[in-house]
Amino acid sequence: MSKPTTTIADRYAAVQAYKSGEMKKWRICAQYHIGVRTLDLLVSRYEAYGVEGLKDTTVRKYSDEYILSAIMEYESKGLSLKEISAKYLVSIPTMERWLKQYEKYKSGDKFAFNGGRIYTKAVGSQIYKPERPMQETEERKQRRDALSKLTKRELYELLLDKEAELELIKKAEALVEERESRLRAIGRKSSKD
Repeated sequence: MSKPTTTIADRYAAVQAYKSGEMKKWRICAQYHIGVRTLDLLVSRYEAYGVEGLKDTTVRKYSDEYILSAIMEYESKGLSLKEISAKYLVSIPTMERWLKQYEKYKSGDKFAFNGGRIYTKAVGSQIYKPERPMQETEERKQRRDALSKLTKRELYELLLDKEAELELIKKAEALVEERESRLRAIGRKSSKD
């Protein structure tokens, strides 16, 4: 069963009903077939952009730079998720997902929300672009240059080495887990070594 879509007129009516206080939030959501978070987002968008903010976005993929600029503004200006999602015209769950991915990046994982693909975000006739692009680090440039000079055979051998290393790590983790479960079974605590 497909999800019913709402028209701009329905979205506008839902926002007006909410702002006037004539109906309870849950009743508005039921009448217009929208979720509570969607209603909150529509109200925020309407307050920020007027009727333009109620239109569907034409592109649902975002450039890494666009995502990063939303995250940077969220972290630096102390805006709420509701405010930042309204400003960048994304849902609150999407913004939460971006923040989780960014936390992984800060802990050392690879940064690429869209696998490096470039997309723009357009609402109506206005195109939103990121405020500042992410700069490639010198270390990453050197690593990319070194990899580009390798032959296919050398790349394949490097991949095999990495796969073997991962298998070894998995086996070691399995052995540690097996040992810890045996110790728990007999009531002993595992050592930190």
